[in-house]
Amino acid sequence: MTTAKESGTLDTDELFSQVAADRALRREQLAQLISYQSLAFPGYDPKQSEECAQTVADMLRELGFADVEMLDVGGVNPTAWAETRPYKDAPTVLLYAHYDVQPAPLEQGWDSDPWTMVECDNRLYGRGAADDKAGIVQHLSALRALLKCRAAAGMDSSDSSLDSESGCNGELDSKDSAHLMDVNSLPFNIKVCFEGEEEYGDSLPRYISTDPQRFKADVFLVCDGGNLEIGKPLLQTTLRGIAEQTITLRTLPNALHSGAFGGPAPDAFLALTKLAQSLYDKDGNTVIEGVKSGDYEGSVDYSEELFRKQAEMSDDVQLVGTGSIASRLWARPAIKVVGVDMAAVETSSNVVTPEVRARLSLRFPAGQEGADVLQALQNHLRKHVPWGAELVFGESVFMNAFAANAAGGPLTELMKQC
Repeated sequence: MTTAKESGTLDTDELFSQVAADRALRREQLAQLISYQSLAFPGYDPKQSEECAQTVADMLRELGFADVEMLDVGGVNPTAWAETRPYKDAPTVLLYAHYDVQPAPLEQGWDSDPWTMVECDNRLYGRGAADDKAGIVQHLSALRALLKCRAAAGMDSSDSSLDSESGCNGELDSKDSAHLMDVNSLPFNIKVCFEGEEEYGDSLPRYISTDPQRFKADVFLVCDGGNLEIGKPLLQTTLRGIAEQTITLRTLPNALHSGAFGGPAPDAFLALTKLAQSLYDKDGNTVIEGVKSGDYEGSVDYSEELFRKQAEMSDDVQLVGTGSIASRLWARPAIKVVGVDMAAVETSSNVVTPEVRARLSLRFPAGQEGADVLQALQNHLRKHVPWGAELVFGESVFMNAFAANAAGGPLTELMKQC
């Protein structure tokens, strides 16, 4: 019988066993990361993000990453970066996830502290429990499982096929082979990029263009998504981009008493609703001239039943748009008004509203540049602003869409087999 050590391959069952054995540490690390209010949005304490980034760096060091950097990518929060000692002519894998999160105001429906991980019905809850502190924990757990499995199979550092004769830049010393092997003894190169501003801003994409060699890799494993169903892994090959635009609509110089002026006087909030309505057709599909829309051509069967279950939707509530669920989610644009500034209910009075401020968030499919999509959105808003209202554009930001070759390659096929 050929052993794992002799064949150079690992037993899949043993690998999964090591993953299961790592569960307690995964939970511990996830709970620790969730405790940090690591937001890149304006108005939040940057020390929380700094402390979270340092904790992530410590977790990387525990795996043997010696030179962990805090990259200043030109934004608010640093990017945690680490590499193994390089082997020439060996493939390089880049692992990506992000430690920053969305805000978690309690009025969004939290019934527990969003910064404390809790378990309910065998699910873990907390801001970042899924997006995307779980991604960091998954990468680290996978590396630990791989290292332990190789060690159990007798594949210690002294057995590495990439020695000085085959082009290793630096030989592994005796200390490395004396203990449980660290990431530097794996027979491939690893780069780790744990971003701190994925949810807000576009600093990292702009930084990459200034140092492309740093980010060069043969395989990119982006752990920033979820499975459609528990226990069924998913390889995501496309991801819509996002364009966000803040606007202000003014219809009057001052608030007017609704009893004296209501009716003829144009209300700014009503102007906003009419402007928002212009972004959809009668079925609820997003329609913006210059923004592409298509049909999903992949093989995933995303049923309406599964979608309703995941969204916790009542059967009495209708879905929006036409076409398959997959097309509506992955191949077509979708715009939402995600924030409105106007009088709060508790402090409101009977007036005609003179001004409102809103933020629009547009998801768009691959195949077009984010800058062009943002321009198309602005053109649409200018064209459809009602009643001669004054439209003022505020802050805007975009991130491009992504689409990989759906057919994949040899590594994609290998992952499918697992």
